[in-house]
Amino acid sequence: MLFRSNQPANAAQIQTDIEAMQKFYGTHGFMAVSVQPVPEMDDANSTVKYLLQINEGDVYGMGDLEIRGLDTHTTERLQNEWNLRGGDRYDSSYAKRFLEQADKEISLLAEWTVSVRESLNRDEKTVDVSLRFDPKPR
Repeated sequence: MLFRSNQPANAAQIQTDIEAMQKFYGTHGFMAVSVQPVPEMDDANSTVKYLLQINEGDVYGMGDLEIRGLDTHTTERLQNEWNLRGGDRYDSSYAKRFLEQADKEISLLAEWTVSVRESLNRDEKTVDVSLRFDPKPR
């Protein structure tokens, strides 16, 4: 956290830090984590201290993987190289690392724009991932 003592409260920085914490928890499968800042006011000293209440929630596992927009051969190759299997603890940073590695091996990102969509299934505690490849305009 980037909070510093004796500095004016910065709501935008607090929100940025909370989002960074949520992203970190997502790398450990806590996809529904909530982080709530709770201010403690000290009127006598004109200060505020923020306590962060964290509710990790459940651990989510990998659900289904869908790859759209590529030829059958490349789609199968990527599906085989995707190492998160159904039920594995989900890591929200995995898709980015996976795409970077795939780009090194088969130069995907030069020709394609990739969108990653994570869909939470709150009942099953899984994350379905969709990778959509659209050709870059020439």
